[in-house]
Amino acid sequence: MILKTCAQQLFSLFKWRSICKSAICWVLKMLHSHSGAMAEFKHLVIAKFKEGVVVEELLQGMEKLVSEIDVVQSFEWGEDIESKEMMRQGFTHAFMMTFKSKEEFTVFQTHPKHAEFSATFSAVIDKVLLLDFPSVLAKPPPAPAPSPPPPPPPPPSPPAPAPAPTPDPALAPAPASA
Repeated sequence: MILKTCAQQLFSLFKWRSICKSAICWVLKMLHSHSGAMAEFKHLVIAKFKEGVVVEELLQGMEKLVSEIDVVQSFEWGEDIESKEMMRQGFTHAFMMTFKSKEEFTVFQTHPKHAEFSATFSAVIDKVLLLDFPSVLAKPPPAPAPSPPPPPPPPPSPPAPAPAPTPDPALAPAPASA
């Protein structure tokens, strides 16, 4: 039911774009067909900011927000630099957060700091598209290369030669008298 509602909302946004409809259908089918293999929950925000907005300040606030709410497993963002204007429809930035589960996402959504930041964010956006979905990992990232072993310890240095004994003046022979 949720997938159907989500699809209907997305279709209404992009009803004049058959390519977008096809892509949305494919994503929803993939999510539905892999419903048993979901490990994480994603929150994707695609935004177009109002003229004059200092995006860097907003990004600092967003990075601070996610660092203060423990249920956010990861946060990443990017600015579109490649898409043609007609394809991106004015959207310029994408933000994605990862959660362990939908329940942890709900904790994030209801967190007072999120509510406060959402008010700030909403005031500076011209358009926004939100997608909240269970993640299906189709191709895992490559495993990191193993760390090289630590270098062997340096060989022990040879013992320093013992200092020559200093003669004890009390044991020295008496000088001969003339």
